[in-house]
Amino acid sequence: MSENQKQIEKFLDFIKNLRHYSQQTVNAYERDLNDFFNYFNDKQYINISKKDYFLYLNHLNEKYSSASIDRKKSALASFFQYLLHQELIILSPIKKIKSSKRSKHLPKVLYQKEMNELIDEIPCETPIEIRNRLIFELLYSTGIRISEAIQIKLNEIDRNLKVILIHGKGNKDRYVPFNQHFDRILKIYLKKARPAILKNKINDFLILNSHGDKLTSRGLEYIFKRVLIAINHPGIHPHILRHSLATHMLDNGADIRIVQELLGHASINTTQIYTHVSVKKLQEIYNQDFPRK
Repeated sequence: MSENQKQIEKFLDFIKNLRHYSQQTVNAYERDLNDFFNYFNDKQYINISKKDYFLYLNHLNEKYSSASIDRKKSALASFFQYLLHQELIILSPIKKIKSSKRSKHLPKVLYQKEMNELIDEIPCETPIEIRNRLIFELLYSTGIRISEAIQIKLNEIDRNLKVILIHGKGNKDRYVPFNQHFDRILKIYLKKARPAILKNKINDFLILNSHGDKLTSRGLEYIFKRVLIAINHPGIHPHILRHSLATHMLDNGADIRIVQELLGHASINTTQIYTHVSVKKLQEIYNQDFPRK
């Protein structure tokens, strides 16, 4: 194992167990750091210069969006700051370099009718099909992230109150309600589909893969993609269900702070973007239906 790899593993352990970063962030940082050092043929961290860093940024600018680049820059800055605190380097090559300004794109959403039609098209006969339908109903009903969905355990679902305990970013727990559509498929899933998928295994997690084990984020994304291809709706990401729920709730008069709590946003400014989406949709409908052409 190279010296770079040793320090990366120590850094990842630090941010996971002491800084309490989510596993999804830890995994992303690991990929970002490995990509960085692979680009320089495993050049040792102590020899990385500011010139190297800018050379790498130029490489990133040709391939990635500003949002992805900012995350990679954050991973590198945190790693070299960690090395600095450990007195393994004298000066960070990334110190005081500002992140690029992101272009603010409104998130893509589906109309309420489009969302209902999409979910209704998902087959619901076999145990796997029932599980797939459950995933879509869950993500739209609650607006939770896929990283939160795969962590749900059976004892964290209260079917009487119709709420689920969600373990969110930064170890912040919250309760989210669910609707009758999810409750209906949940009842079928727990009675028929889940036992068939589980077979003789013991597993406390709600969503299982085809082998009866806990589903991963990547596994859920794969299932999502395959289901959409099968019903001829490719190109929709799981996050669009979250964006759509937030927009639909605001369209129907929900208080923005309720939506903020539902989505687990630390700042209401993050939730505010969905009001802009609602206005954009309103303009589209207005322009489409305005009688004077």
